Amino acid sequence: VVFDSPILLKDQSSVILKFPEKLQSIERRANARFPVVREKASYLRLSTWSADASDMLAPPSIEPFSDLASYISIADVSMGGICLVSRFPSLVNKLQRGQIDDDAQLILPMHPPVPVAVEIRWIKRIRERINVEGGVRSQRFYRMGIQLVNPSDEILTAIKQYIRQLSVADAV
Repeated sequence: VVFDSPILLKDQSSVILKFPEKLQSIERRANARFPVVREKASYLRLSTWSADASDMLAPPSIEPFSDLASYISIADVSMGGICLVSRFPSLVNKLQRGQIDDDAQLILPMHPPVPVAVEIRWIKRIRERINVEGGVRSQRFYRMGIQLVNPSDEILTAIKQYIRQLSVADAV
Protein backbone atom coordinates (compact mmCIF):
# COMPACT_ATOMS: atom_id res chain seq x y z
CA VAL A 1 0.00 0.00 0.00
CA VAL A 2 1.42 3.39 -1.01
CA PHE A 3 0.29 6.72 0.45
CA ASP A 4 1.51 10.24 1.26
CA SER A 5 1.27 11.43 4.82
CA PRO A 6 2.97 14.15 6.88
CA ILE A 7 5.23 13.14 9.76
CA LEU A 8 3.78 14.25 13.10
CA LEU A 9 6.59 13.04 15.35
CA LYS A 10 9.93 11.34 14.82
CA ASP A 11 12.31 10.04 17.48
CA GLN A 12 15.00 7.36 17.69
CA SER A 13 12.62 4.41 17.89
CA SER A 14 9.45 5.47 16.10
CA VAL A 15 7.76 7.61 13.49
CA ILE A 16 4.18 8.82 13.92
CA LEU A 17 2.29 9.75 10.76
CA LYS A 18 -0.99 11.52 10.19
CA PHE A 19 -3.62 9.05 9.00
CA PRO A 20 -3.57 9.24 5.17
CA GLU A 21 -6.55 10.81 3.44
CA LYS A 22 -6.22 8.60 0.36
CA LEU A 23 -4.14 5.72 -0.97
CA GLN A 24 -1.98 6.24 -4.03
CA SER A 25 -1.84 2.58 -4.98
CA ILE A 26 -2.28 -0.95 -3.74
CA GLU A 27 0.00 -3.71 -5.04
CA ARG A 28 -2.08 -6.45 -6.65
CA ARG A 29 0.76 -8.90 -7.07
CA ALA A 30 1.67 -11.75 -4.75
CA ASN A 31 5.07 -10.14 -4.15
CA ALA A 32 5.49 -6.40 -3.72
CA ARG A 33 7.97 -4.68 -6.04
CA PHE A 34 10.71 -2.45 -4.69
CA PRO A 35 12.27 0.08 -7.06
CA VAL A 36 16.05 0.04 -7.18
CA VAL A 37 17.77 3.32 -6.32
CA ARG A 38 20.98 4.40 -8.04
CA GLU A 39 22.98 4.27 -4.79
CA LYS A 40 22.05 0.59 -4.40
CA ALA A 41 22.25 -0.43 -8.06
CA SER A 42 22.03 -4.13 -8.84
CA TYR A 43 22.43 -6.20 -11.98
CA LEU A 44 21.69 -9.50 -13.64
CA ARG A 45 24.21 -11.22 -15.86
CA LEU A 46 22.76 -13.80 -18.20
CA SER A 47 24.77 -16.73 -19.50
CA THR A 48 22.62 -16.73 -22.66
CA TRP A 49 23.65 -13.19 -23.71
CA SER A 50 26.79 -11.12 -23.54
CA ALA A 51 27.62 -7.72 -24.99
CA ASP A 52 29.51 -8.01 -28.27
CA ALA A 53 31.88 -5.10 -28.85
CA SER A 54 31.37 -5.40 -32.62
CA ASP A 55 27.55 -5.11 -32.31
CA MET A 56 26.45 -1.50 -32.81
CA LEU A 57 23.22 -2.22 -30.88
CA ALA A 58 25.05 -3.50 -27.78
CA PRO A 59 26.27 -1.57 -24.74
CA PRO A 60 29.71 -0.01 -25.22
CA SER A 61 32.59 -2.19 -24.17
CA ILE A 62 35.68 -0.53 -22.72
CA GLU A 63 38.83 -2.41 -21.79
CA PRO A 64 39.68 -3.57 -19.14
CA PHE A 65 36.03 -3.45 -18.00
CA SER A 66 34.45 -5.21 -20.98
CA ASP A 67 32.73 -7.77 -18.71
CA LEU A 68 30.64 -4.98 -17.16
CA ALA A 69 28.95 -4.29 -20.51
CA SER A 70 27.03 -7.57 -20.05
CA TYR A 71 25.55 -6.48 -16.71
CA ILE A 72 21.85 -5.63 -17.15
CA SER A 73 20.43 -3.06 -14.74
CA ILE A 74 17.64 -4.08 -12.40
CA ALA A 75 14.77 -1.58 -12.27
CA ASP A 76 12.82 -3.24 -9.47
CA VAL A 77 12.95 -6.40 -7.41
CA SER A 78 10.51 -8.66 -5.57
CA MET A 79 10.73 -12.01 -3.82
CA GLY A 80 9.44 -13.69 -6.98
CA GLY A 81 11.44 -11.93 -9.66
CA ILE A 82 13.03 -8.82 -11.06
CA CYS A 83 12.44 -6.27 -13.79
CA LEU A 84 15.42 -5.46 -16.00
CA VAL A 85 15.85 -2.26 -17.98
CA SER A 86 18.17 -1.52 -20.89
CA ARG A 87 18.56 1.04 -23.68
CA PHE A 88 20.30 -1.45 -25.98
CA PRO A 89 18.27 -3.46 -28.52
CA SER A 90 20.89 -6.21 -28.93
CA LEU A 91 19.67 -7.64 -25.65
CA VAL A 92 16.00 -7.97 -26.63
CA ASN A 93 16.94 -9.11 -30.14
CA LYS A 94 18.61 -12.16 -28.57
CA LEU A 95 16.14 -12.94 -25.77
CA GLN A 96 12.61 -14.27 -26.06
CA ARG A 97 9.65 -14.86 -23.78
CA GLY A 98 9.77 -18.24 -22.02
CA GLN A 99 13.56 -18.54 -22.36
CA ILE A 100 15.21 -20.08 -19.30
CA ASP A 101 18.75 -19.36 -18.15
CA ASP A 102 19.96 -21.80 -15.50
CA ASP A 103 23.35 -20.08 -15.12
CA ALA A 104 22.51 -16.40 -14.60
CA GLN A 105 24.19 -14.35 -11.87
CA LEU A 106 22.40 -11.92 -9.58
CA ILE A 107 24.75 -9.09 -8.61
CA LEU A 108 23.66 -7.20 -5.50
CA PRO A 109 25.61 -4.45 -3.71
CA MET A 110 28.05 -5.60 -1.04
CA HIS A 111 27.28 -9.25 -1.82
CA PRO A 112 29.15 -11.77 -3.97
CA PRO A 113 27.36 -12.71 -7.23
CA VAL A 114 24.67 -15.32 -6.61
CA PRO A 115 24.00 -18.04 -9.21
CA VAL A 116 20.30 -18.10 -10.08
CA ALA A 117 17.98 -19.78 -12.59
CA VAL A 118 15.60 -17.34 -14.30
CA GLU A 119 12.83 -17.34 -16.89
CA ILE A 120 12.01 -14.41 -19.16
CA ARG A 121 8.29 -13.78 -18.66
CA TRP A 122 7.79 -10.65 -20.77
CA ILE A 123 9.62 -8.05 -22.82
CA LYS A 124 8.33 -4.54 -23.49
CA ARG A 125 9.68 -1.97 -25.91
CA ILE A 126 8.94 1.49 -24.56
CA ARG A 127 9.26 4.84 -26.30
CA GLU A 128 9.55 7.80 -23.96
CA ARG A 129 9.22 11.43 -25.04
CA ILE A 130 11.82 13.76 -23.55
CA ASN A 131 11.58 17.54 -23.57
CA VAL A 132 14.87 18.99 -24.70
CA GLU A 133 15.87 22.51 -25.49
CA GLY A 134 14.28 23.39 -28.81
CA GLY A 135 11.74 20.57 -28.93
CA VAL A 136 10.83 17.03 -28.05
CA ARG A 137 12.73 13.87 -28.88
CA SER A 138 11.97 10.27 -28.16
CA GLN A 139 14.12 7.68 -26.50
CA ARG A 140 13.52 3.94 -26.63
CA PHE A 141 14.26 1.57 -23.82
CA TYR A 142 13.39 -2.02 -22.99
CA ARG A 143 11.98 -3.62 -19.85
CA MET A 144 12.05 -7.37 -19.18
CA GLY A 145 10.16 -9.28 -16.51
CA ILE A 146 12.29 -12.05 -15.06
CA GLN A 147 10.92 -14.77 -12.78
CA LEU A 148 13.18 -16.66 -10.39
CA VAL A 149 13.01 -20.41 -11.07
CA ASN A 150 13.05 -22.53 -7.90
CA PRO A 151 15.14 -20.03 -5.93
CA SER A 152 17.31 -21.48 -3.17
CA ASP A 153 17.21 -20.27 0.42
CA GLU A 154 20.52 -18.45 -0.23
CA ILE A 155 18.95 -16.47 -3.11
CA LEU A 156 15.80 -15.65 -1.15
CA THR A 157 17.86 -14.51 1.85
CA ALA A 158 20.06 -12.31 -0.35
CA ILE A 159 16.99 -10.74 -2.00
CA LYS A 160 15.28 -10.23 1.36
CA GLN A 161 18.37 -8.43 2.71
CA TYR A 162 18.56 -6.32 -0.45
CA ILE A 163 14.86 -5.38 -0.22
CA ARG A 164 15.48 -4.36 3.39
CA GLN A 165 18.34 -2.09 2.21
CA LEU A 166 16.07 -0.57 -0.46
CA SER A 167 13.28 -0.04 2.07
CA VAL A 168 15.64 1.73 4.47
CA ALA A 169 17.04 3.85 1.63
CA ASP A 170 13.49 4.84 0.64
CA ALA A 171 12.33 5.45 4.22
CA VAL A 172 12.10 8.76 6.04
